[in-house]
Amino acid sequence: MKQLFVAIFLVASLGSFAQKEFAPIGAKWHYTEPYLKESNFILMESVGDTTINGLNCRILKISRNGSEFISNEYIAQLGNAIRYYNHNTNEFHTLYDFSARIGDTIQVHSQSTKTT
Repeated sequence: MKQLFVAIFLVASLGSFAQKEFAPIGAKWHYTEPYLKESNFILMESVGDTTINGLNCRILKISRNGSEFISNEYIAQLGNAIRYYNHNTNEFHTLYDFSARIGDTIQVHSQSTKTT
């Protein structure tokens, strides 16, 4: 019985170390929209999945005040990095790198950015 308890505990604890999903479907972000009416906000909502250039991506629906559609954006999670799809270059670029450390260099578009 003791071995069964230890086995169940180990299996359950392994799940807690699994990589967390970024932008699960249904996730929403609200941003106030500066320079316009005080009540305006931008809503980003994770609404589905797609594949671009062989990468599984999340579709982010962007709207003003939750009703006026602006565009769809696409992000992909690769390990600890979140990358966004640039329609103009047909490439993915780093948006976040959760494993970045002080002094790391991150390539953003054609420019490098050094973390501090």
